[in-house]
Parts: sequence; C-alpha cells; structure tokens
Amino acid sequence: MIPCSSGHVAFFAHKGDQQIINPTDEVIKFGTVVTNIGGAFDPQTGVFTANKRGLYSFSATLSILSRTSTEAIFDFRKNDEYIKTDAHGVQNENDMAFGTVNVELEVGDRVYIICLHSYYTGTLVGAAQFSYFSGFKLY
Repeated sequence: MIPCSSGHVAFFAHKGDQQIINPTDEVIKFGTVVTNIGGAFDPQTGVFTANKRGLYSFSATLSILSRTSTEAIFDFRKNDEYIKTDAHGVQNENDMAFGTVNVELEVGDRVYIICLHSYYTGTLVGAAQFSYFSGFKLY
C-alpha cells in the first residue's frame, strides 16, 4: 500500500457477496478491496473517511436484482448529509444504477452510499464486479 503521507488517496472496491436490502438507510458494503491507497476506505462498513483535506471524486455502479418490478433509491452521503440521489426502477429482475459526485472534504469527513428506500423488501445489490464504489483525491 502507498502510505497516506505521499498525499495520494484512492480506492476501488466491489461487492464480495450479495446484500439483501430490507431496511431503509442501510449502508451498502463493498467488501472486496482492489485498491486502497492511503487506507481511507473501510470494507467492513462501506465508508470512506478522508485523511487528507481536498476535492474528491466518487463513483458507484450498483447491480440491482429483484424477483418483481421495484424501485430502489440510493444516496451518496457525506457525514449523514445528502449529496446525490440515484433512483432506479428495476424491470425484468435486474438492472443497474450508477452515479458520480465531486465533493470537498475535510479530514474526518465520511462518504458512503445508502439504500434510502426500496419499494420491494428483498431487493439485492449484486455480487462481484457488477457493483462497485471508487474514489480518489483530485487535489
């Protein structure tokens, strides 16, 4: 791992397994870390915690699986505050939701993705490389 003292911060993680979304406001976890330069992403919680002040870019793609037509609403959050919402209807059992945000962070600020609401209990966020979360410090 490249140490945080280098000034570089970047991560890329994907789902290691499927996550059934039942409650609202559930943090989406991305348990398989491919890159974690600076060590700011925690795969156990799905939360990125800034260890350097600056402008960051985050992207996510979520594979949504359901046995019925539904709508899942996902939010990018910064310290429990709304950044961006991706609402996505699922037709024919599976679909994709994706988004990108650029946000200024201070040391200790947290960024993560939640399932704000799912109209069908039991919606799955798909496994492996089909669902991922990534981010990096621009400057």
